[in-house]
Amino acid sequence: MKKDGPKINKLFEAYRQRSNEFGPIYKETIASLSTVVVSDPVEYNKVIRIEGKYPVRSVMEPWHYYRKQKNVGQGLVNSNGPEWYKLRTASAKKMLKIQEVSEYCTDMSEVAEDFTQVLLERRNKDNEVVGLKEEVFKWAMESMGTFLFDSRIGLLGLNPPQQSVDFIQNLQGFFRLMSPLTFNFPFYKLFPTSEWRHFQSYADNVFRIGRSFVDKINEEKPIKPQRGEKSSFVQHIRSQESLSENEALSTVVDLLVGATETTSNACLWVIYCLARHPEVQEKLYNETAKVLPTGEKLTADKLLQLPYVKAVFKETLR
Repeated sequence: MKKDGPKINKLFEAYRQRSNEFGPIYKETIASLSTVVVSDPVEYNKVIRIEGKYPVRSVMEPWHYYRKQKNVGQGLVNSNGPEWYKLRTASAKKMLKIQEVSEYCTDMSEVAEDFTQVLLERRNKDNEVVGLKEEVFKWAMESMGTFLFDSRIGLLGLNPPQQSVDFIQNLQGFFRLMSPLTFNFPFYKLFPTSEWRHFQSYADNVFRIGRSFVDKINEEKPIKPQRGEKSSFVQHIRSQESLSENEALSTVVDLLVGATETTSNACLWVIYCLARHPEVQEKLYNETAKVLPTGEKLTADKLLQLPYVKAVFKETLR
């Protein structure tokens, strides 16, 4: 990095500069880390299509180091090879089946309605929502919690449970320190730096509170649901004989952590892109209003009638 170059929180600008200078495919070595950067979408598509059964992914090094120190296993986020495949296969049976996911459409719709009400109540005189990022973070966690536990966490109410608030605050602190610990020299491996101690504290609390959510569901619901009752992800993952109890618990915490951050970030980018393109926003609104008039609940069938909504999300992620 040049002294006057892009900062860590603008890393994409550094990659853009490098791509303009060296081309769409280049190799860069910083210290002992060598990276091949592919910025051409056609070539990138070729890369991801030949990953094979066991794709090798870069680990989140601070998270990897923390879990190694705590001896809790790397989980879905940082594992590779057969270990990753085992965890992924167990999760996919519930998460990647349309029929399974479709059962949660109405529940997710209710979460979205509550979130919309929160935004309406939080608007100032200029119709702006102060702290929108934090509110979207809460919505993402509430949505994922609804899927994982088949029950509401309560973050979108007037008086959210303190435990849920603590989880959100620690998770935000966890991700806030992830970037500097990842991209700066890892002094924390030589001695416990101040940043590392704070990161470790956040991670400890995320694990502790996340597991308490799981323990609560374990106490309330049997591993096998009653006849005619849909199973939560927690019930499903606990019933997988290929996983130990610790692996099942860690998988749930991993998903709650990862999905909250990625979903909220994606949603914020959708909002940003729609704000930049009011004509797209208008078309999206018209399609949604036609399929879902006021008071209408979202169902799996109605979701199929929203192709433009799907296209907006795909284009934003692209």
